[in-house]
Amino acid sequence: MNLTVVSYLMFQPVIQSSKPNLGASFDLGLEMLSQRYQLNATVHYVGSPLVDTTNGMIENLYLISEFYYTQWDKNGVLVLVCPGSEEVPEIGLLAKEWDILLLSTSNSYAKFRNREAYATTVAPSPLQYGVFTQVFFYFEPYDSPRWFGKLSCTDSSDISNDQAAADAFRFLFRISSCKLKQSSSSARLLSEIRQRGIDKYNVSPSPDEGPTQITTAVYSALDMLGQVINQSRSSSMGSMRGTDLASVFLNRTFYLELEDVFINQFGERQSNYCMADFDRSSGNFHTVLRFDGSTGELSFAPNGTINWGSPNNQPIDDEPRCGFRGEKMVCTQANRTDALIAGVVVAVILVLLVIGTIVRFNRTSWKLEYDTWWILTGEHIHQKEKLTKALSRRSGLSDYSMGYSIAI
Repeated sequence: MNLTVVSYLMFQPVIQSSKPNLGASFDLGLEMLSQRYQLNATVHYVGSPLVDTTNGMIENLYLISEFYYTQWDKNGVLVLVCPGSEEVPEIGLLAKEWDILLLSTSNSYAKFRNREAYATTVAPSPLQYGVFTQVFFYFEPYDSPRWFGKLSCTDSSDISNDQAAADAFRFLFRISSCKLKQSSSSARLLSEIRQRGIDKYNVSPSPDEGPTQITTAVYSALDMLGQVINQSRSSSMGSMRGTDLASVFLNRTFYLELEDVFINQFGERQSNYCMADFDRSSGNFHTVLRFDGSTGELSFAPNGTINWGSPNNQPIDDEPRCGFRGEKMVCTQANRTDALIAGVVVAVILVLLVIGTIVRFNRTSWKLEYDTWWILTGEHIHQKEKLTKALSRRSGLSDYSMGYSIAI
């Protein structure tokens, strides 16, 4: 059977998922398809040698259509194996329109779970990100010092903060994909991929650096593809249509040469993750927990002991005391009580202020009247004169007597 593999990718080595970094995996994967599954497989790289940005990849998507309509001879099966990023969902819509299988080997997107729109898309990508809360987590997709650097609490150029950094690292956990299978056959394959990349594609890894999981994901995807095609053509009900091929991937664990891969009902790879704790004595991280992507179970690694860095070495709560948004009843009830007490206190203060103002006003008025009672105004004297004259008429008092009484 003829199998045409089309890969839309960058030709320049500016990212991990470029042709120079993946070419060796494609080459060895095609050789494996030929030897193990008797497929006449060829690969066609589609793209522009001048493009080195994601926007450029999106703008040149027409090149895939150009190949499909004008360059493919329609002989056999066509499969898209794309290690790109933001352009891949658009390719998935094209694949659905043409009913051909798309394998996204570098990134997975939530929109792929819409199986109606992406019925022919499967994402065996190693990059599956989760959400982690509390303490401190450092996420490293996989071990690759050249691309991600090496996390360390020491700085050879300035050792003054090494001690403080080592103390802080006690609270740090590293989350990353678990390492590939450790066997003689997988070691030989990884060594061959590495050497082919150096010899044919001018890749320059450091002496102790092997292929990244972005690179090996291409080989694993081709291995899965070979198993699916072999199963489909061996079945009387088998079909090479993209929709039917994609359905064979779902809810299945593939036992591969480099790793075992589980694809869920949405066509997404569920990766195995390892959590590493910082060992202060050695200054290195060691694996303590393993998450199985196929079962969703957590298990301790051999000799895995977590140093929580807390009193009695007990794990801290997995969420804040009041909840992530302060919605916990223990805090909302306390808030209501505090608000009620504050309201009562404010009301009492206002009442006391009003009473105090009234008392002060009355006291000031009374004091003013008390201090000035003896002062006679012109009106008082005028009234006194009228009263004295009226009395003098009745009693016959003289003016002199009247004036005397006024003086008194």
